Amino acid sequence: MPKQPRIRTDGPREFRIITESKRLCPSVALSPRLRAYFQKFSSETYRSFPWRDSGVGAFELLIAEVLLRQTKGDDVVGPWLALMAKYPDASRLSRAREGTLKRILQPLGLQNQRARALREIALALVAWHQGRVPLTLQELLRLPHVGMYAATAVSCFAFGERLPIVDANILRVFRRITGVNLKRDLRRSPEAWSLAWSILPRKASEHNYGMLDFSALVCSPTKPRCEVCELRAICAYGLRARP
Repeated sequence: MPKQPRIRTDGPREFRIITESKRLCPSVALSPRLRAYFQKFSSETYRSFPWRDSGVGAFELLIAEVLLRQTKGDDVVGPWLALMAKYPDASRLSRAREGTLKRILQPLGLQNQRARALREIALALVAWHQGRVPLTLQELLRLPHVGMYAATAVSCFAFGERLPIVDANILRVFRRITGVNLKRDLRRSPEAWSLAWSILPRKASEHNYGMLDFSALVCSPTKPRCEVCELRAICAYGLRARP
């Protein structure tokens, strides 16, 4: 078994960046339009993944978010389903055989690192939280291998907390729309979290899913579909791309 995981010491700093950036929210003239558009986009163009289904628990969602790191959703579906069928809770995952985990995770690549991360997360949940995923954002950020995006995603999608989510894809969307060169490291970009707070509606989960889907289907890393984007008229990148 791996060594007992340590509580992350950088978690409290990340918690402050996420929460304190709410007070820094800029007065953005295009905030209402962005807010309305992402909610509309979510209702009309909803990507279907098994971890988005109703009834999926916080543990299942946490494992999905860890696997989704730098990995496409379609690629994660098969390994995630296999993991959840064999290890439906933290207790069983903490006792998983390393070879079995690596075999399940092999299609995603980096199976050694991923297997170690999953077991250390499971061990921490068992040791510190009786096998349950903690309810608070601060406690989530103290778990090993759980960063700012995964913690806010679980808080929002599993526990219904009104929190923004910002990953590398959403950061790209913000950078293109505003024309501001936001820092790529989320831990050093309170401006990005501030902008995310400023456009966050009450129903945060629909809005956040809309932003994730928009960044994948329209404002993609390469060849963004500016010609079909309704935000093009207010987007710095879209205006430059106009023929």
